[in-house]
Amino acid sequence: MDLGDVVDKVFREMPPESRFTDADAEVIKKYSRELLSIGDKIVKVFYDTLFAHEPTASVFKPGERPAREKTLADWWIRTINGPFDRSYWEWQAYVGVIHFRRDVTNSMMIAMWAVILNLVQYELSKVLSKEELAMLMSSLHKLAATCVSLTVEGYVESYTTAIKEAIGADDDLMRNVIALMKDKVLGSVSRPVTL
Repeated sequence: MDLGDVVDKVFREMPPESRFTDADAEVIKKYSRELLSIGDKIVKVFYDTLFAHEPTASVFKPGERPAREKTLADWWIRTINGPFDRSYWEWQAYVGVIHFRRDVTNSMMIAMWAVILNLVQYELSKVLSKEELAMLMSSLHKLAATCVSLTVEGYVESYTTAIKEAIGADDDLMRNVIALMKDKVLGSVSRPVTL
């Protein structure tokens, strides 16, 4: 599995209007002081939320919260300070690999992006005008969409690579197995969904 391939695939597949751009990076840079000032709140709320919910709390080993908080704090600082280069995007795909290894599901990860975005919007609504906040949140939503896409794709690639290696399957066999399972799942839905 090559993280660069994951990045290329995601950037190729995402509609350009939904993807994070250099213009969005400039918006984040413009408000970096405000964004960095709420980093500690983000880390606290993020981990308070995770540890208050049994399914997400069960992902952690006893005593590891301080190390995970540092990881998130470092990620926030690196994200706000940039640059949004190839290394950064590969890191976001690598998060999916780590999540796969740690049993962090995609629904957990996506939910926590919502926590971050809601907290940023709440905190910065106190200091930015409506227009400034709208512009910043648009850029942050595109950042979230790009990071989530990379993380999910990294997760899926880890998962499918592990299965392929375990059963000795190639890409064609995997596609056929997935297609059969899709048909089975669709056949079991009480209200057929047209796809």
